[in-house]
Amino acid sequence: MKLNSSFDIAAHHWQQALRDSDSRSSGNGLLSIAYGSLEKAARNHWTDEQPLISDSDLAVLLHCCKATHSPEEIQPALAAFIKDSLQEDWAEYDDLTHSERQDITVSLVNTFASTVLNDANATKTASQLLFLLCPQLPVFPVIHEQDIDGTSYQDFYLQQKQNFTLALPSLDQSCPVIHYGDRLEQDIIRKLLQANNWWQRYLYIHSKR
Repeated sequence: MKLNSSFDIAAHHWQQALRDSDSRSSGNGLLSIAYGSLEKAARNHWTDEQPLISDSDLAVLLHCCKATHSPEEIQPALAAFIKDSLQEDWAEYDDLTHSERQDITVSLVNTFASTVLNDANATKTASQLLFLLCPQLPVFPVIHEQDIDGTSYQDFYLQQKQNFTLALPSLDQSCPVIHYGDRLEQDIIRKLLQANNWWQRYLYIHSKR
């Protein structure tokens, strides 16, 4: 199938599994097993005894982000990061000011790189994973390593924010078809996409690939 535009490519990736026939590796699936898992845990008051994201789901996320880490390597640090850096403010993210959302986004990417991935320079992987884990925040994932070579994530973020603002009027404003998961899982993703501009950021980053 020939895809003629960045929108076509993004829509295809949203629907189509990237890893064999595993539907979790579609864009919709990745968002559901990342953000969807955390949102369900939040609705359950973070009381699950099992990992919030299973090793199997985490393996899919790491594979699709081209990370070299294994689930076993980062699962304890990821659990600590979620508990220490996300849980307390999770319900408040939508109510933060634009400036607060920007500051916390940059801080979380840097913290994730240094604490979960154990590499302060692992900004590319950290930003891609947080784009899926915290879509309610304005994360711009690093797609190409050279895009951040010699610069900080904050500088990269500010440039992407400016470019995105210029591109936004030309990006599709409708909500894509939600196809992954059961009714609850689909409802979680639908409400997210209707509440913020994650889908437009998804379209934007595919135009940069």
